[in-house]
Amino acid sequence: MNPPIPRPFRFRQGLSLLTLVAGLLLGGLVCLGAETPPVNVVLMVADDLGAMDLGVAGSRFHRTPNLDRLAREGATDWVKALPLSEQTLAERAKAAGRTTAHIGKWHLGGDGLGPREQGFDVNLGGDHRGQPPSYFAPYGLPRLADGPRGEYLTDREGIEAAAFIREHRDRPFFLNVAFHAVHTPLQAPADRVEEFRRRAGGVGGLQTNAVYAAMLERLDAAVGRVLEAIDAAGVADRTLVIFTSDNGGLVLGKHPPTSNAPLRSGKGSPYEGGIRVPLIVRWPGVAVPQSRVDRPVISMDVAATVAGAIAGTPTASLEDGLNLAPLLGNPAARFDREVIGWHYPHYHPGGATPYSAIRAGDWKLIQYYEDGRHELFDLARDPGERRDLAAEQPERVMELARRLADWQGRVGAQWPMANPDHEPQAIAAAADGTVELHSRSAGVHGSVLRYEPMPFKDTLGWWARAEDWADWTFTIPSAGTYEVELTQGCGRGSGGSVVELRVADRVLPWVVEETGHFQNFVVRRLGQVSLPPGRHTLAVRPVKKIGGAVMDLRRIRLVPARGPELPTEIARRIRSASRIVVLGDSITYAGEWVELLEAGLRRLQPDHRPEILNLGLPSETASGLSEEGHAGGTFPRPDVHERLARVLDRLQPDLILACYGMNDGIYFPLDESRFSKFRDGVRRLREAAAHGGIGLIHLTPPVFDAGVLKGRTLPAGLSAYPQPFEGYDAVLTAYSQWLVSQRTNGWSVVDVHGPMRAFLDERRVGNPGFALSGDGVHANSQGHWLMARQLLAEVGEGQDWLRSPTADACLEGLPGGPKAWSVMQRRHRLLRDSALGFVGHRRPGMATGKPWEQALAEARELGGGLDR
Repeated sequence: MNPPIPRPFRFRQGLSLLTLVAGLLLGGLVCLGAETPPVNVVLMVADDLGAMDLGVAGSRFHRTPNLDRLAREGATDWVKALPLSEQTLAERAKAAGRTTAHIGKWHLGGDGLGPREQGFDVNLGGDHRGQPPSYFAPYGLPRLADGPRGEYLTDREGIEAAAFIREHRDRPFFLNVAFHAVHTPLQAPADRVEEFRRRAGGVGGLQTNAVYAAMLERLDAAVGRVLEAIDAAGVADRTLVIFTSDNGGLVLGKHPPTSNAPLRSGKGSPYEGGIRVPLIVRWPGVAVPQSRVDRPVISMDVAATVAGAIAGTPTASLEDGLNLAPLLGNPAARFDREVIGWHYPHYHPGGATPYSAIRAGDWKLIQYYEDGRHELFDLARDPGERRDLAAEQPERVMELARRLADWQGRVGAQWPMANPDHEPQAIAAAADGTVELHSRSAGVHGSVLRYEPMPFKDTLGWWARAEDWADWTFTIPSAGTYEVELTQGCGRGSGGSVVELRVADRVLPWVVEETGHFQNFVVRRLGQVSLPPGRHTLAVRPVKKIGGAVMDLRRIRLVPARGPELPTEIARRIRSASRIVVLGDSITYAGEWVELLEAGLRRLQPDHRPEILNLGLPSETASGLSEEGHAGGTFPRPDVHERLARVLDRLQPDLILACYGMNDGIYFPLDESRFSKFRDGVRRLREAAAHGGIGLIHLTPPVFDAGVLKGRTLPAGLSAYPQPFEGYDAVLTAYSQWLVSQRTNGWSVVDVHGPMRAFLDERRVGNPGFALSGDGVHANSQGHWLMARQLLAEVGEGQDWLRSPTADACLEGLPGGPKAWSVMQRRHRLLRDSALGFVGHRRPGMATGKPWEQALAEARELGGGLDR
């Protein structure tokens, strides 16, 4: 149950921490004595409207001119069934001679417990429902007659409220308008949705949901109708207008309706995004014009304020609510409250588990009942509640916990009790058979691991103990085989933890991938599981923890399998990608290994043909290094990081293949400063990809062959190397070994260098003149095949033609034969030069390429012929 709520009126479940902003039409606090005309009251409550949703709160996307005007003229910055024994505000108003009306959502009981039974003379739309069946007529609301087909519910609620005000201008009234908006279902007029969709790209920010914005626009228009009716009726100077919401904005789903950032989380949570909402009060003659009142208040204070207005006194308070009238009249007035408390001893679909919380000054303590842990935040310095100070300030935790217990005793809080027969509700498969197991619905086992909500996290985090683990219960309607995907992030130094996923009789171990930051998320594909129909439990348990935390885990998906299980995660990543971008230097730009990769993939997975774009750039490095006098002094080596953001933004790849290293040591002997720049550059590349949710597969560099340079190399010990160091391949060996070693951090790495070196050394035993490169750097056709072959072996393990030393066996089996290979090469080279120009680079001397859209059109035509 909810905590006791003020006797005059029970607001819906959900609590609010508010900042008041005063700016009323008339200045000065007045005494509402017996000779003062009775004050009309219009209380308007939106449903699920977030603290940052209004233009006056800083939203650049939503349009709320009427609410913004009300805020300038007023003060801003709050059970399924209400027992008949409780006295409502409507009953107080009727006793004081006012006409009362309720319009909109009720959600406090059905037949026998509706608005008419609780003191309202008029009820339009209120019943037991928590949301309307439809926002368009016919609404499906028995207590609201349908208007013309297609009429919008929020418009209708505003029209009915305005009509009531006009009809009762000559006698005092209490009007309660509980808008259904902006609660789900998200529905709005199509023309307004389209307008906001056009705006979304140019506005930016986290608030981009066009349907929600259109709903809020109609809500604002309805508020405008009410204000216009008050003005037209000539009662503005004796009407108290209050606008607020029941709880913070909803931030669930793949495309959340809104964002409460910089506040944390949203509806249903104890964090500021869940409890801080707009509150606007216009009360002519009571508040100081254009003043701002920075005091935390709560929804029960709204009830006390309305009760005071009805009674005609500025000081009357209720059992657990304080009248705000004195504070509106003097923002510096004494406000006799030490703490604000919340008690929520049940679960919420938004992810909240039973909790209580208390705020004393700027300090806020949250107590969770499932595991007894506390979280402590300093809201003055950390309004986004990013840093939990409980471990650092145990004495403050104890002091606030004592005050919380005292408050709970005073209000008669009811305690959550463990249900020994509870069985978690199973997650059902979607219509396409996919089962999504989101972190917010996980069962958490342990003392530190927890779900961290939006807007900053939306993940299982604080996985600092290897003993903590999580599980999900789900059902599937029929037997099937599923690909297991998970979305994880992991900061530098913490990659490499070993974790097991267990479901049915299958155990899938994996190594956590280091992504540079715990909120840089990448999708991992662990393999397949076959499941019978019915109820299942999937568990994720660490086996070994490496760094400060195991990982952050956002979601797991079970996707109906499209074919047999693939041998490696690299194969599964390639299989799932629609667009692959290849980054590298001149060896990649030459393109043959990339073209052979596509030819091999066409043989190995004929039902899935990803688009492969070669973005190799001659001379480029990941380290950012360049030797003095490179290219005769005409230009330094390009740095991939200069163009990387444009590559990711303009081409939107699902997967990146990166082959760097050959140029990164600038052909000098091995040196730690250069080696560290290579390592850092590769990590930066990975982190940029992971930040965009893009997978990355590394290829080690091919071999450097000093044997074919015939004395054109230099020995060790020199200060400069205008010609390559003779032992440069040892540098590449070190770079390659480091890359391969990162597999222990979960990186996907294909070793090209080691197998090429072994192949070259073996062939030279019988043929000293054998070469894989004409100049010691750039691979010949056989070298390109060996590069492609290593990557293809990850996808087609055991294929005979993958053991061939040349590409002939691969191309002989290519559908379409030599003609297909020729078309494939033409298409690759057409797109390569065009894509390089499209994303932009700073290396001089490169072919311009055709305009991107033209090149795409020509490539599609070539591809059509290739597939035929």
